[in-house]
Amino acid sequence: MVLKVRLSGQQRRRRFHVAGHVHCAALNQQLLLAGSVASVEGFPLNDPGASWKRDLQGDGNTVQAVAVGGDWCAVQTADRRLHFFSHMGVQCYVLNTVGNCAALVGAGRHLVTFFHIAATGKCPQATDV
Repeated sequence: MVLKVRLSGQQRRRRFHVAGHVHCAALNQQLLLAGSVASVEGFPLNDPGASWKRDLQGDGNTVQAVAVGGDWCAVQTADRRLHFFSHMGVQCYVLNTVGNCAALVGAGRHLVTFFHIAATGKCPQATDV
């Protein structure tokens, strides 16, 4: 699959060749992050030769959502783990989350996670931030 990106202020589009089917992606001024079912690929925009790929599929695990921030990127997997990577693909740390991911949003130093949690009472489920 080929993703085409045109950054503001540039006339030329950049092409990124992604292995597999992309079902989630995130973009900022420094990085394009593409998530497929079993892996995530990072494409630094200022260094086209420094692309990287990380396979995250273990025991049937799948990528659910991705986000990009100032100098980090995040990948939420179905096993309720939030993986943090540098823009160059180095995994920094992994956090456990309390529910299944609905969405990730990143900007600068901030990450917002939306996830489903079990609810008590009459509601079958709830969404929390």
